[in-house]
Amino acid sequence: MMKWSRRSLIGMSFAGLSAMALPAMAQERVRLPAGAQVLTRRIVRGLSDGEKITVERDWQISFEQQGRDIAILGRQTRVEVDAPSRIAPIADVERRRSTDGQFPILLNSRGMIIAAGNVEKEEDVASAVEAAERLIAQSTLTLSQQQRTGSYLAQLQNAGGQVLDRLPRDLFYPREPAVHDLRKVALPDGTTGEFEVQFSASARPDSGLLDRADRHIITRLQGSERMSSEHWKMRAI
Repeated sequence: MMKWSRRSLIGMSFAGLSAMALPAMAQERVRLPAGAQVLTRRIVRGLSDGEKITVERDWQISFEQQGRDIAILGRQTRVEVDAPSRIAPIADVERRRSTDGQFPILLNSRGMIIAAGNVEKEEDVASAVEAAERLIAQSTLTLSQQQRTGSYLAQLQNAGGQVLDRLPRDLFYPREPAVHDLRKVALPDGTTGEFEVQFSASARPDSGLLDRADRHIITRLQGSERMSSEHWKMRAI
């Protein structure tokens, strides 16, 4: 088994991926924006029938110095949900769900998240994939081969969804411009699935603040694949 990289899954480098030198801004105290910012997150989750659910949220946020650390205060200002009519109740729950509980978010002097409601840790993806493997082993023993394949794929996708629910630790001051990781997942019937993460991010050249970041998680099994993704943007008001 390969060891995941920190950014996307569990800190294990993709074969042939060399360590990238951190930019100078990552070693020094980061610069705080002078005014409020709008943080936007759009998340897209693929469904079993090829359709998808898309949720987009805006938060108005501000950065405040607290000793050596930085506090990000925020409140949700907009939410839009696009989903098939058959899952309208789920879409309604998502529209009503408050996300203000993730604030305040605390950063250290280098801009790394050190406290928040949900932060991606190096162990998150490893734990998610291991949990998916256990659930697959427990829940598909009496299913037909076709049913097992669909169930396996759904469980792998659920593991990916858990990763998307976590904030990358360097979200607000990106360090790595791109990361590509791939993990093989052993299944009980002897087949092998794939769990792939693609991540890219860009920072504003004047401040090192987040410009945009995109993360894609693809799960594959026996010629079938599903994709979930998230897209972050931040702009000054």
